[in-house]
Formats: sequence, structure tokens, C-alpha cells
Amino acid sequence: MQNKQASNQDPFARYNIMGISGFALAFIDLAFPLSVVTGFSIWVLGLILSIIGVFRKPRGFAIAGIILSIITIIVAIMRSFF
Repeated sequence: MQNKQASNQDPFARYNIMGISGFALAFIDLAFPLSVVTGFSIWVLGLILSIIGVFRKPRGFAIAGIILSIITIIVAIMRSFF
């Protein structure tokens, strides 16, 4: 009976797919600066997914994604001036 109940649970319920995706996109955008259009698109998508992920548990990757997105935009602004 317990095995049947365990198989009914969603195996992805313990993961925050939106938060992990947002973190991954923010990391890719920070680590590999691409063209302006591609970089901006990846940055916006990563930020949106991270913000959505903050409202789901666990929140760790989503918060890290938001922080990386903020760092990325600061680096991009500094890079444009220097």
C-alpha cells in the first residue's frame, strides 16, 4: 500500500524547475557574454524565471538567479562605460 502511494506523488514536486532554469540562464549570461540582443534576451528570461521561482519552494536557486541577474546588469552597465 505504501509503494502505491509513493508512486502517485510527483517526482518533480521537490524541485523548483523555474528557479533552477532562471539560475542557469543568469549564470550563462554572466559567464559567457554574448551579443547585445542575445545577452539581453537571456538576461530578461533568466530574471523572469527566477522571480517566478521565488514564489515556489525551495527558493535557493531562484534567489541566486535574481542575484546573478542583478550582478550581470551591473557588469553590463560598467562594461558599456569603460
